[in-house]
Formats: sequence, structure tokens, C-alpha cells
Amino acid sequence: MKYNKTWAHIAIYLGGSLFNLIVILTINYLIVSEIMPVTLFFYQFTYFSIYFIFFSLLPFRNDEGRPSDGMAVLDVLRYGKSADPID
Repeated sequence: MKYNKTWAHIAIYLGGSLFNLIVILTINYLIVSEIMPVTLFFYQFTYFSIYFIFFSLLPFRNDEGRPSDGMAVLDVLRYGKSADPID
């Protein structure tokens, strides 16, 4: 990694959820502005993206001991970048 800093590790773990949130807000803005039509596809996309964000940031470890994104962020904050669970 080019920047071996704590914030860089956190940005990687939060990147997927942050991107999903930006897409949700963009879609909602385009629908409210009447640029995009209100369709079931966009409703379901937003609905499942919110679920993805929630479960991605929920801090837990799976059966193999791998952390979720939320738990990985907490580990990096708690123990520093040298204890990054993915490295």
C-alpha cells in the first residue's frame, strides 16, 4: 500500500459502504428532481444497499475469525495499522 497510515486502512474498509451511500443519495436526488422515474428497480436497489451498508458496518467476526468491515475498522483504531486483520 502506498500510504501505510491508519486513515488509509480505515478508508479501504469504509470505501464500499461509503460508495453505496453516495449512490443511494445520488439516485434519490435524481428521482426527487424528476430526472429519473420512480421504478421498482431503484426502490429495491436502495433498499438492499441500505441492508448491505448496515451488515457491512456491523462489527462481528465470522466462523473463520475474519472480521466484517466494521470490526476491521474497530481493530485498526484499537490496535493500530500494524494489527490490520487482512495483512
